[in-house]
Amino acid sequence: MVTAEIDTDASPSKAWHEDGIIHVCLDDGMQIAFPVTLTERLKRATPAELAEIELLPFGLHWPLVDEDLTIETLLRLGYGR
Repeated sequence: MVTAEIDTDASPSKAWHEDGIIHVCLDDGMQIAFPVTLTERLKRATPAELAEIELLPFGLHWPLVDEDLTIETLLRLGYGR
């Protein structure tokens, strides 16, 4: 079995919510977009709660709904481009 190498050194430089999609720009130029339905907490969150995104060196944090997602997880799920 061959496993693709995923660069997890990139950090988010910008993130926002728009129409049920979370958009993330990484400091290496890669972009990630994923639906809020990816996790139950994000799915139940209000637009105001989804808009409060903290950028961490390794991922994203939504303090109002206590949710965290790592860049590595998003890339492994195939959301990077």
